[in-house]
Amino acid sequence: MQPIEQFFAEYIRERSAFYQTELELLRPIRQRFFSPDCIYDSRQGMVEHSNAERILSVSQADGETLLETTGKHRSEKLPLRYHLRPSGDSWRIHQVEMQCPCRGDGGTPSRDCRFCDGKGWRS
Repeated sequence: MQPIEQFFAEYIRERSAFYQTELELLRPIRQRFFSPDCIYDSRQGMVEHSNAERILSVSQADGETLLETTGKHRSEKLPLRYHLRPSGDSWRIHQVEMQCPCRGDGGTPSRDCRFCDGKGWRS
């Protein structure tokens, strides 16, 4: 079985390469329609944020392997939790959740949070 760390490193590497290609494909459109100082739809920092994602912890729950990372979702820098399941000799990502802001800096989730219902994670 492929180590989870190796699987995740390959995922990050391939995702970042895809993002880089996407930026290169968008360059002519941005040059034609946007001023250089307009950041709207620029995908600024996308590759760097992808490359910076790191594993914080690996755990098991309900037949899945949970991989918590430093994450990066839109403009929010909150941990992500990947739900992984074995697939042959490797893994497949089944679900990705973002840590709910009600947890603050990783604290106890709020029981009455309307986003996560007290679970601390939201899809």
